[in-house]
Amino acid sequence: MMRVVASIVLAVVLGAAPAMTETLPRDLHMALLESQEASSRGDYARARVPLLAYLKSRSDRPHGLIYFALGNTWYAQSKLPQALADYRQGARQLPDHLGLTRNLAVTAYQLELFDEAAVAFERAWHLSGAEARLLYLAAMARYQNRDIPTSRELLRELWIGRDTGPLPWLRLWAVTELEQGDIGPVRRKIRQMQQQQPQEAGLWLLDAQMALHAGEPEQATAAFEVLFQMQAPSTNERRMMASLYASIGLPRGASLWAEKTGEDGLAYLGWLRDGGESRKVIDLLRKKKQRSPEEERYLVELLFQQGDWADVWRVVQKFQPEVGSLWLMAAFSALELERLSDAFKALEKAENDPLTKEYSRNLQIVLRQLQEKG
Repeated sequence: MMRVVASIVLAVVLGAAPAMTETLPRDLHMALLESQEASSRGDYARARVPLLAYLKSRSDRPHGLIYFALGNTWYAQSKLPQALADYRQGARQLPDHLGLTRNLAVTAYQLELFDEAAVAFERAWHLSGAEARLLYLAAMARYQNRDIPTSRELLRELWIGRDTGPLPWLRLWAVTELEQGDIGPVRRKIRQMQQQQPQEAGLWLLDAQMALHAGEPEQATAAFEVLFQMQAPSTNERRMMASLYASIGLPRGASLWAEKTGEDGLAYLGWLRDGGESRKVIDLLRKKKQRSPEEERYLVELLFQQGDWADVWRVVQKFQPEVGSLWLMAAFSALELERLSDAFKALEKAENDPLTKEYSRNLQIVLRQLQEKG
């Protein structure tokens, strides 16, 4: 599943005196102005003094802007619970104040109170006259609260009539559609945006991920190829490409991508072999100072397929495997080299493996009969 990360910043200048269209009483205006001056110096404790003094003197008529300014001082000191408490107080008194509502939403989100954040972001969206970013943040909060259906509906509303938009918005929409099982609309939007922004790598990545989810490895492979023309793939991404090409029956493509990994594991060697690069595989295995039993077996099998009889015999003799089939290959290689005594030695070794024991004995009988007949 694609991971979604939200980057949210407080939407107002924290030190500024919150503005209202109404004329403020002189004592309220002076309290806000004095607080602003202290905040501008970074003295947030001092900035709270006139605000708290105003609340004490006007306990019967507290003003939402005082709580707004108090919340800003706490937020500037990263004291989010205190900031949220004051933003809540302010929002109760000034429910239609955009800055208060927005700051309340941001702070609640950062405290992982996603349900409260979502409600506040949606209200801020309406208060702002439909500022698109606020609707995206509301959808993000709904998603974080695991309310996927509502998140998806908000994102669909966000994208109605919109030809393009920031990639994170599109990515979140894709995630919600993936979880709800309806990826058609978002895929159409991705392709529309690809035509407008063909050099946007993130769109090709999203396209490939959608295709993989839809069970379309050919489309995913094509999208990844475009993506990796724009940015260098990681080793894991190279492995993935090799696997994708192998899954759609294109071993040559798999081998080309596998070779780019710079690895020599068995999966990589298999892709090279399937891509018609058996000789390259043999050379790679020969160069290794130490080979695992699996790699030794792989090398013997490839040498036998290539008809390198002398090398088959040499590797098996040095390796001394317990697998009878490898000794049978050594025996047949010895026969090709007209070394009958070596063939018998290899067949005797093959008798030690229950899987090849009977076959080896029967073959020895046949060879002795042929030997007696000259």
